[in-house]
Amino acid sequence: TGRPLTLPESLLFLLLFSLELLALLLGLSLLLWRLYERLFSGGRRHAAYLLPIGVLLVYGILVTVQFQVLRYFRDGIDMMLVKQLGGGDLWSALGYVVDELARLLPLLVVALLLGAAVLLLLLRYGSRIVGRLAAVRGLDPWLRPQRLLLLNLAMFVSAFLVGFYLPQLDKDLGYSLAHHLYLSPWRTATDFDDDGYGLIPRPVDQAPFDPRLHPYALEVLANGIDEDGVGGDLIRNVWDHPVRPWLADRLQRKNVLLIVLESARADLYRARYRDQWVMPVLRGLPGREIRSIAHTAFTAPAIVSIFTGAHSLSETRPSLIDRFQGMGYRTGVFSAQNEGFGKQDAKTGMPRADRFFDARSLPADRRMYLSSSAIALSLPYPEVLAPAEAWLQETDPRPFFAYINLQELHFPYSYDGIPTPLIDHPIPRYSISEQQTDWLRATYYNAARVVDTAIGELVAFLRQRGLFEDTVILVVGDHGEELFDEGSLGHGTHISYPQNNSIGKLINAGWAPAADTPVGLSEVPKLIHNALARSDADRFPMDGTAIAFLGVRKPLQIGGFSRSGLTRYDFREDLWQRQPADGGATAATAPDPGLIHLWESYLLRLEGSGARPGSSRAPGNGERDR
Repeated sequence: TGRPLTLPESLLFLLLFSLELLALLLGLSLLLWRLYERLFSGGRRHAAYLLPIGVLLVYGILVTVQFQVLRYFRDGIDMMLVKQLGGGDLWSALGYVVDELARLLPLLVVALLLGAAVLLLLLRYGSRIVGRLAAVRGLDPWLRPQRLLLLNLAMFVSAFLVGFYLPQLDKDLGYSLAHHLYLSPWRTATDFDDDGYGLIPRPVDQAPFDPRLHPYALEVLANGIDEDGVGGDLIRNVWDHPVRPWLADRLQRKNVLLIVLESARADLYRARYRDQWVMPVLRGLPGREIRSIAHTAFTAPAIVSIFTGAHSLSETRPSLIDRFQGMGYRTGVFSAQNEGFGKQDAKTGMPRADRFFDARSLPADRRMYLSSSAIALSLPYPEVLAPAEAWLQETDPRPFFAYINLQELHFPYSYDGIPTPLIDHPIPRYSISEQQTDWLRATYYNAARVVDTAIGELVAFLRQRGLFEDTVILVVGDHGEELFDEGSLGHGTHISYPQNNSIGKLINAGWAPAADTPVGLSEVPKLIHNALARSDADRFPMDGTAIAFLGVRKPLQIGGFSRSGLTRYDFREDLWQRQPADGGATAATAPDPGLIHLWESYLLRLEGSGARPGSSRAPGNGERDR
């Protein structure tokens, strides 16, 4: 989202970035220098030169870490987004980010060694260095406290003016730690009514002296007031997603196999590489492609949505595990990922399955990666299919519900020993960049072919056992994956077709949604129910649209996917955009109050259910949600 800077804005960016950095580093150095002289008046003065070097070293380390984080997450990095990576568990998520940055350790060691070398040099030659610096003309005026104070005050004022009048420039300067420091005091200073919002940063408090009105304020129905300042007054609660009971006598007792693919883009179904279909097995299976939409492009809430129909981790809804067990099915979970990450196993009821197997079930030497991080626990597909097939061939007269999760498409889209049916060499993890998009996409397609092979082996097993024709199969991605389509890599940074649209196909079902109908992952339970229903009268109505959030209670963006395209609203930029189709041009559009009112109504339903938005209220009575 946003736009490139104009030439004048680019020049202003360079000027402000340089001045903010200069003012901050010189100001901190002088402040520490004066403090040192007061505390150690009898000490050697040249030792104080260690302080500016320390400031530069610490700032350099922080900027390097920030750069590595932004390299993966781009402009979507935010504590809320990092927390969602952890399935709602902030500490787990921070552990993931730290794991991603672990390769910076050698750099930090080198920096410490250089710092030690500089320390020794200063202790030995510090007096000479001080004398020569004092003789440099033009340096002393910059180090005078009055001038540095005026320069810092100017940066403090300019940060406010840029933040208030030039949002795009402020967004780009926001990558600078110095700009953040100069802008931060304005957050409190302009919050006149103490409601947590002010004139800086965006979204701006449109009623700065009324604590009832502020961004993300919960709406009061039909009171003539627009509490959150977006979309006008909410006249009625338009959210309608009731929990519907499943009636066993109205459903066919067919087997159900749910296959969830990690980070599987929707266009994989039609993708070709060197004149070959990327996923020929999936394409050849009898059934219809489903236009699947992730309401949030993160694994934990997506898996919970698939199993329970929830749009938020705060909701409590019945799990597929409980529904099928209640109808006399045997149930099995066979996952290549750690389903305990973010406590999604408990929220989906997976441990209550008759057979539960995930990445924690095997030792480290059987996994894809050596990392012991909770999010990094992944298994190659043969390790998942083996226990699944062993369970499926057990003698049991009951129909089965089985969930199989495959992880080959997870970033970095390869691992040591991955088969290479499409390419010779996958792109190395740390060679991934926008300049290597072709190689990256080829690596991603190769992983998709490996997943397709796994589906083929599983289908062959079902055919051999005489189970295939009597098994409804749903293949769906937990979310999409951007491969620098719009300048980002990965998922969860903004609402878009590449990130929210995922692959989907319903196989061996006599029913399917109308072609091109968006099916939110929260509708997967309805989709499976309708595929088993004995008649049209027994089927639940599908929504026909899918809402998406980048954060639920205080979203950075919300979006609505329909047959006519994607409508998206950015709260920080107060920007409405529309995209008619995947790959189509994105343009500014008129506000859509219906989309805002749908989100506002959802928050009211959460509030009314006793599960406050963003809470971690524990589900009960056998109902779960991730």
